[in-house]
Amino acid sequence: RLGDPGAVAVVTAAAAALAGLAARAIARLGAGEEPVPVALAGGAFANEAFFARTAELLAPAAPRALAVRPRYEPVLGAALLAFAEAGLPPPAQLVER
Repeated sequence: RLGDPGAVAVVTAAAAALAGLAARAIARLGAGEEPVPVALAGGAFANEAFFARTAELLAPAAPRALAVRPRYEPVLGAALLAFAEAGLPPPAQLVER
């Protein structure tokens, strides 16, 4: 139920865990002082409150992180990475969306 203290605690813990994972990944990458876009992708982030809470918790853990929504659906992102890895240009219809 919306506003239920138990549910709020679960959602906050999940957002904190995901923000912590992103912050550790950024630290391991050694991004330095550069801004780092962090795509909050997946079904849970369709909920605006969950996206906002995760971004809020990410900010102090990784001050250079920029929480963003992904430009493409995950399957399309994977296809674009596969084309890049193969050294091939992606078909225009994939990136015209």
